[in-house]
Amino acid sequence: MLDFIRLHADDLFMAGDKMFESKVWSSLRKNFAVGSEDKNDIMFVGQRIKWKTQEKYGHYISVDQKLAVDAVEEVKIDNSLKDNAQCNPQLHTAYRSVLGQLNWLQSRAQVHLCYLQSIRQRGLLPGGTRGGRQDVHFALDGS
Repeated sequence: MLDFIRLHADDLFMAGDKMFESKVWSSLRKNFAVGSEDKNDIMFVGQRIKWKTQEKYGHYISVDQKLAVDAVEEVKIDNSLKDNAQCNPQLHTAYRSVLGQLNWLQSRAQVHLCYLQSIRQRGLLPGGTRGGRQDVHFALDGS
């Protein structure tokens, strides 16, 4: 098995064999305060990672982002607004916030779309919704 360590700010995720655990993990425990320790069912940067065993598939790792997906906010937009209409600062901020949330999700699962979405999001200049509906559509299905 390959051993690995992933660190994001104060969130650490690692896996390995017994030797890795005895050398690396025990050393980390001696030198750092460990807030919580989970095995086989963990949260790491908004993703739930589970070690599963199923008769049909054997052992496998399941990863989902359900909590992050459920947290995406909804922005109500008047359907009568044209795509080139000026929007107020509150709507503009809410719009960009949702696109940022979608970009975060993509950065964890679809990096190629995350980069393209980030570039497209630059077109959302203050005061306008230019391309906004198309950007949300792109963020959801990549087209």
